[in-house]
Amino acid sequence: RGVNVTVLDQRTSLLPPEEGSMDIDPGIATSSSFAWLNANDKSPMEYKQFNQLGMETWRRHEVLKDLPAWCGTLVRSSQQTGESSANKVSPVKSRAYYPCFAVTLDEARRLEPGVEWVSGSDKTAATVTGETDGHFYPEEGQVDPVAAVKVLRLSARNNGVKFVEGAETNQLVRDDRGKVVGIEYTAGAQTAIARADTVVIA
Repeated sequence: RGVNVTVLDQRTSLLPPEEGSMDIDPGIATSSSFAWLNANDKSPMEYKQFNQLGMETWRRHEVLKDLPAWCGTLVRSSQQTGESSANKVSPVKSRAYYPCFAVTLDEARRLEPGVEWVSGSDKTAATVTGETDGHFYPEEGQVDPVAAVKVLRLSARNNGVKFVEGAETNQLVRDDRGKVVGIEYTAGAQTAIARADTVVIA
């Protein structure tokens, strides 16, 4: 869209050293995530719809659409006691359209054969009956977070984004009126200023 973008990052290895390599630093939070693409049990409604819009973007976006595995989600959550749980609407009967099915123990075993599902009061294994609710959300999925970060960064680079690795931010740069007009940073032994109309701290 004609915007010149520079990304300053403390980390190195932002981009793979060679084609086909996955050797990048995605960040601490990203590398610890299983990147669940979901909108179940979200409130208020506006937040739920925002999550649904995000899921739709993953389905349609030219760069992202081949990354997710839309495998559905099996959710097991203990029933809560008290007033809050009494007023809570079942996800199956929610007024927001969002596909959800209550599951029996046999259905849970079929959906996740690798889990040792048991019934009754055995607290050492996963339980779907009795004190526990089980629901299946067929339209949800997950994505490999490192692969997603790699694809996004490579796409950004191909669109002209400049990456500055190992950049330690020193301070915001302001004009005479106090407006932020850039960032002063140090990379290696060099201190420089990245001038900008807009600065985003992410």
